[in-house]
Amino acid sequence: MEGKTRDNRIFVRYKAAFGTNISLRPEGMEEFDARLLDLNKAGGFGVFIPMKNNIGNLFFSTVFLPWILIRQSRGGLIEVPTRVYNAIPTVMYNETGIRMALLHVDSRGRWMAQQGRKRRVKERLKVDSLSVELRNKEILFTGNLYDISEDDGAGIDVTPDGVGEATWNHVFNGTWKLFLMGRTFPTKIRRVSVGETSVQLGVNANGISKMIDELTAQSETDANETSKEPAKVTPSGSDDELVAFLEEFMKESGEPEKKSG
Repeated sequence: MEGKTRDNRIFVRYKAAFGTNISLRPEGMEEFDARLLDLNKAGGFGVFIPMKNNIGNLFFSTVFLPWILIRQSRGGLIEVPTRVYNAIPTVMYNETGIRMALLHVDSRGRWMAQQGRKRRVKERLKVDSLSVELRNKEILFTGNLYDISEDDGAGIDVTPDGVGEATWNHVFNGTWKLFLMGRTFPTKIRRVSVGETSVQLGVNANGISKMIDELTAQSETDANETSKEPAKVTPSGSDDELVAFLEEFMKESGEPEKKSG
């Protein structure tokens, strides 16, 4: 079609039916086996990591580290520096594991998904975010709620110092509770997306949409009540202004004016 240019970066140019055996090594950690599923011209790599391959015991904070993708080829060992882009729990090849998207450290497409992020909390409650806690027994995440959907989905932004000592197994296999404004919601983490300075957790929190609806309705009611209130005048202190203020106050109070003489 004239006038349009196809962006080949988003199309997969390699895909293996059963995956190609590779290794992954987070910076400073031991390597473990994984499968390369596909890659594209944006420098993206789709991989599957079985939980049995020790990733479950890795600290979740490794999500912020560079990951080296290692592949043995006919010409020798190939090592590619990447970073985690997103991750979801899944089952492939009859194995429970994590499907992860990695991007080459120099990829221009690294933050494309973050640019279109909706901020429903800001739109509905007129605040940028709400502070929340996620707890899984002794594990604690602290962050900010920035996104709400109508089906109890929520987006939580967590900085590196807010992930504590959680492992990948805690993240995807644990039983979480979300604490927000004195309320508690049973929660399941469904997705992890990595931004430039934080990680975004996509969760399902039963009942949170109803709570946000209630808060929205209350904030609108409060705003309407505030707009109905008459402007309050405080006298500056001079006798004439004080008399005028008191006369106006008495009129609004329904008291009859007192006439002298």
